[in-house]
Amino acid sequence: MSQITVGASHLNRNAADNFKIDYMDIIQRANAPHDLSSFPFNTLADKRSVKEQCWWCIPSDCPTKQKSAMISHGGYSLLIADLDYRDYAQQAIIDALMLVGIEAYLIYDTVSSTAECRRSRVVIPLAESVVYENWIRLQRALTFMFGADDAMDNANQISYLPTLSAANKDCYHVSTGNGALLDPFNSAFAHQAIELAQSHADSHKLPHPDPVKIKPNPTNGHIDPINEFNRANNWSDLLRHCGFKKGYSNRWIAPNSSSGVAGVTISTKYRSEGGYVSSHSSDPLADGKLHDKFDVWCAYGRPGVPMGKVLREFAESHYLSSGLTLQKHNQKAYVGTL
Repeated sequence: MSQITVGASHLNRNAADNFKIDYMDIIQRANAPHDLSSFPFNTLADKRSVKEQCWWCIPSDCPTKQKSAMISHGGYSLLIADLDYRDYAQQAIIDALMLVGIEAYLIYDTVSSTAECRRSRVVIPLAESVVYENWIRLQRALTFMFGADDAMDNANQISYLPTLSAANKDCYHVSTGNGALLDPFNSAFAHQAIELAQSHADSHKLPHPDPVKIKPNPTNGHIDPINEFNRANNWSDLLRHCGFKKGYSNRWIAPNSSSGVAGVTISTKYRSEGGYVSSHSSDPLADGKLHDKFDVWCAYGRPGVPMGKVLREFAESHYLSSGLTLQKHNQKAYVGTL
């Protein structure tokens, strides 16, 4: 089994004091964590003091955690996600991992986790160590998958090994999966990582906000049919009707996906009503932009049909609360009878 480099404190910069352990050693430490629970953990100074006493690791067997050295050395054998932004239950994390075929994993509460706000670290061992270029593609896909802290995508980011603190002592929990180690090249997750890298040009972040603003309806009563389509439909029903399959959380599997992984996200990061983002290379909407429901309907509900005809179909069949179809309403608005 591949090894990784660890140290007793991040304050110690002497590489000679570092040594190597393997993934099974981390599991053992998770089941018998370093106990620092007697130290206060209330203020920022307290937390800093405790973390200075935590053992750390890097995902490589490079003898030093110096960035350029790690990139040139390679030897990466772990993927690590810090779930600091959402209160995930560990079973929900396991379900998400299993959905993309990840069978070997370690999940444990970080030193800052509390019963009210769980913070988890997810560690995925690779079946073989890889060079930096292969590792960063997989690591970014894991970060994207959970909306995790993207600091872990740094080549030399350290992670604290399992530690019991005054914060997590009442909620500390460990989950492990003992299946096959993740194949970094020939697995569903590896294929998803390739799709994501191709779609977003090696960027693990969501696209920039759409600069096009939705225009308000004119004061003459005319209703914009695209706005009305987006208002009248919900994401789940629309996607299921178009052949998408529900994945984990807000992720979906496109009907033309060759890998069978959940490469579509309905993101509310830039649009409160949700925007469609895809990493499927076969998806016509995988262009790095946020798309609305009408875009998805045109691409998957009425593929090949001119947009004008799609709008006309909707306007003729969609009834408003007034009892009029959208088409009749807009016709009346046009002649000024509303």
